[in-house]
Amino acid sequence: MKRRPVILLVALAATLAATWWASRLEDEGATQGPVQRAARSLPAGAGGQPVLPQGKLTLARETWPALAADIMRPYSFRPELPQVSTPAAPSADVEGPPPLPFRFLGTLEEKGLQSVVLMEGPTVHVLRVGQDVDQRYRVERITPTQILFTYMPLRQRQSLEIAPSYDPSR
Repeated sequence: MKRRPVILLVALAATLAATWWASRLEDEGATQGPVQRAARSLPAGAGGQPVLPQGKLTLARETWPALAADIMRPYSFRPELPQVSTPAAPSADVEGPPPLPFRFLGTLEEKGLQSVVLMEGPTVHVLRVGQDVDQRYRVERITPTQILFTYMPLRQRQSLEIAPSYDPSR
């Protein structure tokens, strides 16, 4: 036989022997209770019996580090978006509606109907005149410079000023 296969067979036999020996150690530990395993590491007294400290028998077990609990925690690479809070219900002591929560993104025109694209936190709304946003705001009018809303709970009007878009034909 060549030298390399012989070395591999000897390494395999050594691995199998070490595995068998380690499994025998685990089997011996499994048949003994925790007190016998702890007593095995204590010094022996007269008659071969282990000497236990008076009144104290503690079994030490290493605790997991605090970071170990988070090892397999799911992780997302998406950035966390800020939470959008809904405006509080209107009350009698409030002078007016809350400030508009919208950011203007742009306008769309389809078949002669003009729509506006607004952003409220992470939500994008495409709205036309007469449409409601969660029964809080209704779009009343869209002009080149502003969008007129009605705050439904108090029936008060608010406007969102927008910059006119650049029109190269002008």
